[in-house]
Amino acid sequence: VPINDSRGSGAGFEVPLTLARDEEVGLGLDFAEGKSLRVCHIFTKGAIHGYNAGSSPDRKVQIGDFIVSIRRDRRVMTNAKNLLQALQSGGDMQLSIRRPFEFTVARLDKKGGPLGLDMSYHPRGTCASVRQILPEGAVTVYNTTASIDKDIKVGDYIVSVNGNAGSAKDMVRICGEVLTSGVW
Repeated sequence: VPINDSRGSGAGFEVPLTLARDEEVGLGLDFAEGKSLRVCHIFTKGAIHGYNAGSSPDRKVQIGDFIVSIRRDRRVMTNAKNLLQALQSGGDMQLSIRRPFEFTVARLDKKGGPLGLDMSYHPRGTCASVRQILPEGAVTVYNTTASIDKDIKVGDYIVSVNGNAGSAKDMVRICGEVLTSGVW
């Protein structure tokens, strides 16, 4: 799932939001490699639920979207830690949302060898980030025959493996990869 890439739409939009000091934003968020926040749940209570109720379908925040920046008081926050702090502190802000381009990789055959990915994930995360594509492995072979819009690239997010979604740790275990970059 790439978010800032030439593949697919990667469409984005802005969400104006005003949060009272103790008001909940109403999102379950994943730290998505520390660069952005990935929406993994939308609660029925909270500011985003209210925003979505009054928005056109193409402007509703959806599960899988990424919060890539927040503008507040002429400051722009762009890393996951600062984004989360901004959401928790309330006030007037503008969220920059990016839709992912999702695609399925079918029949990725390891043939008893390595997958060829260096991945990282947050311990409670719902996606794993591709940090490096190793020269040896099934992914390198796959990329030689895949169409340009469906090749696996550094920066892509893995959100499901063999139909299993929800736990990045479990997805990486299913892939059978040794993490060379570790868990962040």
